[in-house]
Amino acid sequence: MRQLLCIAICLFTSIHFQAQEIEALVLDSETKKPIPFVNVIAYNNGKVMDGTATNVEGNFRLRLSVPTDSVVLSFVGYQRKKITNYSARHYYLNPVSNELITVEVRPGLNPALRIIRNAVENQKINNIQRNMSYTHDTYNVFNADVDSLSEEQIASLEDSSDIKTALFFKKQQAFLIENYSHVEYKPLNNRKETITATRTSGLKNPLIATLAAQIQPFSAYDNPISLFATEYLNPITSAGMKGYYYELRDTLYTEKDSVFIIDFAPKPGSNFKGVKGKVFIHSENWAITNAIYELDPSLSLSVEQESSSSENKDDSSTGTTILIAYEQLSSGHWFPKEVRTIIPLGSLVGNSNFFIWNTSFYRNIQLDVDRKTVKTGGAPIEVTEAAMERSNAYWDSLKGETTNARELETYRFNDSISEEAQLDRRLNNLTTLAKGYVSIRWFDLDLLSILDFNNFEGFRLGIGGRTNDRLAKWMSVGGYFAYGFGDKRFKYGGDLTFRLKRSHNVNLRVLYYDDVETTGEYELPSPTGVLDPGQFYRQLYINRMDYTQNLGFEVEGYLFKSFFVKAFNHNKRVWAGYDYNFADPNSLSDGQFFRLFETGLSVNWKIKDDYIQMGSDRVYLKPAKFPVISATMVKGWNGIWMGEYDYLRSQVRVDQTFKIMRLGSIGLRGEWNQVWGDVPLPLLLQTPGIFDRWGITAPNSFETVRPSEFINDQLVTGHFNLTFNPFRSKKGNFAPVLSLRFSAGWGTLSNPGRHTLVTVKTMEKGYYETGFVLDDLLKINFLRLGIGYFYRLGDYMFTDEWDNMAIKLSMRIKLGR
Repeated sequence: MRQLLCIAICLFTSIHFQAQEIEALVLDSETKKPIPFVNVIAYNNGKVMDGTATNVEGNFRLRLSVPTDSVVLSFVGYQRKKITNYSARHYYLNPVSNELITVEVRPGLNPALRIIRNAVENQKINNIQRNMSYTHDTYNVFNADVDSLSEEQIASLEDSSDIKTALFFKKQQAFLIENYSHVEYKPLNNRKETITATRTSGLKNPLIATLAAQIQPFSAYDNPISLFATEYLNPITSAGMKGYYYELRDTLYTEKDSVFIIDFAPKPGSNFKGVKGKVFIHSENWAITNAIYELDPSLSLSVEQESSSSENKDDSSTGTTILIAYEQLSSGHWFPKEVRTIIPLGSLVGNSNFFIWNTSFYRNIQLDVDRKTVKTGGAPIEVTEAAMERSNAYWDSLKGETTNARELETYRFNDSISEEAQLDRRLNNLTTLAKGYVSIRWFDLDLLSILDFNNFEGFRLGIGGRTNDRLAKWMSVGGYFAYGFGDKRFKYGGDLTFRLKRSHNVNLRVLYYDDVETTGEYELPSPTGVLDPGQFYRQLYINRMDYTQNLGFEVEGYLFKSFFVKAFNHNKRVWAGYDYNFADPNSLSDGQFFRLFETGLSVNWKIKDDYIQMGSDRVYLKPAKFPVISATMVKGWNGIWMGEYDYLRSQVRVDQTFKIMRLGSIGLRGEWNQVWGDVPLPLLLQTPGIFDRWGITAPNSFETVRPSEFINDQLVTGHFNLTFNPFRSKKGNFAPVLSLRFSAGWGTLSNPGRHTLVTVKTMEKGYYETGFVLDDLLKINFLRLGIGYFYRLGDYMFTDEWDNMAIKLSMRIKLGR
């Protein structure tokens, strides 16, 4: 009877228990900063009833659907906190005094390393990007704001400027960007993101908003971990296990599974870019559930041998932090739920600090989607035309909540400042300036055409440019005029370009120029119009050029994603700008003046390139990780439109860069050139040599070959460049970069006796050179200076050893550290 009464009382209590929801923010009691991934467990008589964890913002929501007598908050580095008052909106955890990560190196297997190894081995199962097609929506918020500013803090301020600053941030944020996009993905790395809504406080140009959404990683499995184009070795990888220390810090138990919390940091003396932080690993399939990455390189593990002892030194410095939170879907798979990057910018007023937050929320996740329905064609990231025109009501529907008054004030205030200062116009001008132009109303002045130099023309003074979208979006007119003080000749040219499809950069162009072209060096297609560094520096050493009049027709554009095609037809009149005579066996020309009619096709393929398409502009996010293939095929016709020579010319180039996280990077370039036909020197090939004993080094060039030294009709070249990670000093302010280089080439020339008045030298025996470059010895703002040494090898060495050597200056531009 007594047992029945107890059962009845329990049933009565359960029936009459009213479900309660706890929603609160967990903060550090000293810094008042939110604590992510705090374990929140509800108990009743010592038995676990329910549980959750705080998100990347430190918030949690726990619905108590069964009777509970307490809720316990716990996290590594903090004292456990038991709460029974569920009405509070903030809970504070007390940090453990002077607790720093310490690793004891002991014989035997480190239990943390065993767990990490299991997580690495199970990436094929747990890393969604490796084995499953999916779609999801992303809501991204990028803002600059203070972390806390209470009424009490404001009241304690005395300085009027501090009070004014505090009131400003009480009312609004400093900056706010929002993006909403739809993502479709299928393995491996076939990803399409369509940005359907975007807004930036103070600016209408979508460039900044779009770039802000791309700065942080998507997954804890990403390797390398990328932030602002800087790459860090992921500790949850096979390579990471060799360079990091791990320590098991805590184990969270549930009814049937466990979650292991492991600290990690680079081993002392590591020469790779590493991170410090925590990873949460679930015992079921060893999946990552949360991750914290601290990117400040000054934070590292203190390592102690078992027989030694040392005092921990307090290090309260904070660096950039990346937080990645996962959720387990109904299918059992773990998928990223939130990713937040926190960048500290320093203290502001009172006890508040100024931060940049970039947070991505992943919604409407659909896993195991049929690959045939996943559309990943076109640009990897594309901004729709309507993305900038969305109303506040539309944004509220996307976010699932009303835009608050503080956010609205941020947009209103910054928009008014931007309009008054004409920031959008200034940003557009800066974008144009980055391309080498200055906008003057409807005309863009070409800065690179004003002053130039090479060994043939000497200093070249000119002016040029083209019309911009303010005049017409569907067409553009360009032109230039120049004078070379070395050869004492005027040059000019112009083109009319019709933009047929801006989203694919499809253009039809008619052009004419009377100018000079480098003898025996052909430019492969560059969709961006930007020269690679080697080609840019090689122009300084040009000493042999041909005067050329060219009437041409060209059509170009992207057939798909990053496959750029250019078809052209050129009608040229060419004569050498140096002493030369061609002993033409067919008497097609007088040996000095040549008429050419040629058609050709060029392609440039950046395999799996990562870029943003906005109208006709492409913004590339990072260097290509896959091969870049460029090729050109040109056919010359005899008897068509005054053409005098029958020939076929082909060129293929492959560029590839490999990242080796703990070592550096390897850059490779291979190139094959061939000319079929008995043609004059302007149509042959010269080895790209830039010898100048005290000159400037250029990648993918022959540093010890004299300009115009070798002439070929068949040329094969290869360049190898091994760049080590920086050798950092203890303070980190001196970090030279060593590169080892090796170049080789082989070439032949048929009928060398046809070319008179010039020295003819070929490369049948093979040409070789080696050397090194030590970069970043001197830093002047964004300019990095170094030194290089190169040595000529093989059958084409000179008898005087000094003639085989070149000592050169290296220069490069680098933004950031």
